[in-house]
Amino acid sequence: MVDNNRRLANHIDGTIQSANQEVNTLRVELNVTNQKLLELSMIGSRPTRGTRYISRTRLTTDTMQLNKVVEENKSLNGSNRQLQKEIENLKQQVTNSENRNKESMLGNYCNKKQINVEDYVKKLIKKSSLALTSDRKRLKQEKTELLNQIQEMQNTIDDKEEQLRDFIREFELQIKENEEIMRESDDQRNRLTRERNDLSRRLQDQVEIVTSLRGEVVGNEKRLREMEAEVLIVSDLFCNFNIDVNFACYMPLAYCLNVLRYFCNLRTASSQLQGSKRRSFHISVEESYATHNKTLNISGGTEPNSASQLQDPLLIPASSPTSPRHYLQGQGSGGNSSSSEDVHADVVNGGSLGHSYTRRTKIVQNISGSLSRAFRRGKNRKSLDIAKIIFPDADVFLTSSQSNLFERSEEEKKETLTTNQNLPMHKWRADAVLVWLELVLHMGQYSKECAENIKSGKVLLGLSESELDKCLNIDNVLHRRKLWLAIEEFRNPAVTVANMSAAGQLDHWWVCEQWLRDVGLTQYASRFREHLIDGRTLHSLSRKDLERHLGMEKKSHQESAMRGIELLRMLAFNTQRLDERRQMCQTRDTDVLVWNNARLIQWAKSVDLKEYSSSLRDSGVHGALLVLDPTFTSDDMANALGIPVNKATVRRHLASEFEALVKPA
Repeated sequence: MVDNNRRLANHIDGTIQSANQEVNTLRVELNVTNQKLLELSMIGSRPTRGTRYISRTRLTTDTMQLNKVVEENKSLNGSNRQLQKEIENLKQQVTNSENRNKESMLGNYCNKKQINVEDYVKKLIKKSSLALTSDRKRLKQEKTELLNQIQEMQNTIDDKEEQLRDFIREFELQIKENEEIMRESDDQRNRLTRERNDLSRRLQDQVEIVTSLRGEVVGNEKRLREMEAEVLIVSDLFCNFNIDVNFACYMPLAYCLNVLRYFCNLRTASSQLQGSKRRSFHISVEESYATHNKTLNISGGTEPNSASQLQDPLLIPASSPTSPRHYLQGQGSGGNSSSSEDVHADVVNGGSLGHSYTRRTKIVQNISGSLSRAFRRGKNRKSLDIAKIIFPDADVFLTSSQSNLFERSEEEKKETLTTNQNLPMHKWRADAVLVWLELVLHMGQYSKECAENIKSGKVLLGLSESELDKCLNIDNVLHRRKLWLAIEEFRNPAVTVANMSAAGQLDHWWVCEQWLRDVGLTQYASRFREHLIDGRTLHSLSRKDLERHLGMEKKSHQESAMRGIELLRMLAFNTQRLDERRQMCQTRDTDVLVWNNARLIQWAKSVDLKEYSSSLRDSGVHGALLVLDPTFTSDDMANALGIPVNKATVRRHLASEFEALVKPA
């Protein structure tokens, strides 16, 4: 623009110089014209041709009429002089008029020249003004175009800045998502590390247990071989005493040892055994093998002859259900019994006790000691079913102890749970209680204490809350509450595993994976999983519990969780009904009360807020919060969406859409 102004100024200067040159030229022409006028005035002072002709004519007339006009000569001279004066006056007048005409003509010419110069200057000025006007218009047009270009560039810059802000916002959101994913992966990795460490410790413990069990098995096999050798010795002794070994197999070993001692003492009391009646002997040797060792469980009884006056402290009383009398009542007389006379004859003749009496007495004592120790070690181990067939009411010798829960497979545990799922808790045995604690409540970390202290469901129902804490050693407050709420529900005899309440059927996996995702609070899943929050515990949570135990410090998140729990209470924790209602409003903007966080994100996209919709994820905003919380407004929704305050148009649009959505609900 400066260059254009400079060019225009140079053009105007050139035009003014050319006008000055033309004015100078006109001045020169005016001087030439003045000279010509002077020459013309000089020519006018000479006598004209007409005047000479008139004077010549008059002279001729005078000569011809000289005689006639002598008298009139004087008058004519006077008139001539008068006429000459008049002529002079006329000449002066003519001269003056001519001068005036010339001057007027020259003035007119000069005026015309000046007018022409002025017109020319005016024309030049007009042309220059027109050029300036056109230049001004052109400059204005260029200025307008330049302003339009600047405006377009400003709009482009604004668009680029908006795109850049959107990109930065999306990038920050992506960074947050990546950080959350990394945090979740770190938590999962830590959890897997802890589980791996626990599994490695358990594996190490199991290896140690297997090693110890292997050593016990080797020792038990060694003791078994020793016992087999001792049994062979005992059978030899029975053969020496003429006792039927086949019949003795049904007698308790302790009774057999007492019988052996009894026969050893017969040598010194043979005179008192002359009138003894027939006796019956019953020997039963019971072998049992558990999953990791082999044991022997032996039981028996006898009734000494009341007439013999021999009392042995190791003999079993006659009232025992496994005594020979009790066993032989339904047997009748058979060939498996031997008379006291035959036995007495063998004893008197020395065929059985002879010179080896002392040695065999020591053997019997050794057998008694070793077998007694074996029986004490195996008193809690499983017995063979043949003992139940022989002695169905022999509770003293046969114990139906439960198999260890930790050695059972998952199929066996599930089978136990299926077997007891229709029974009330007070009818449960210890294994059912352990399976319920591990598979239903997912609290297997307390199984060891439960197996040691709680032997049945009736015992579990009879415990108070403080006694339950002491028995299971529960330090976690929410774990204690979860178990206590479950026990309180099962105090009703009509409640079983198969017909628990709807809240009881929701385990902590559903709460952590489904419910927290629905309310948009998945960032607290690890804390909920750590505290095993199931449906019953979720029903009992308060704001104080959320803040103190679950790390939920934001008031908005607490309000979101409480409104989600309130919705479940309204539906009586019926998740099937909740899913049906959500499915019905999946494509329609109705029934906002049951909308989850994902449905709200879908709604935000449908109302032209797609760029802000991703901010709702993990914000704690869901349908129950919108409907049940009267303090939640469109401004809170805008803050949750991350809409800036300076975006007044977007906020007004959101307010209208929010009002149309929430008001019918």
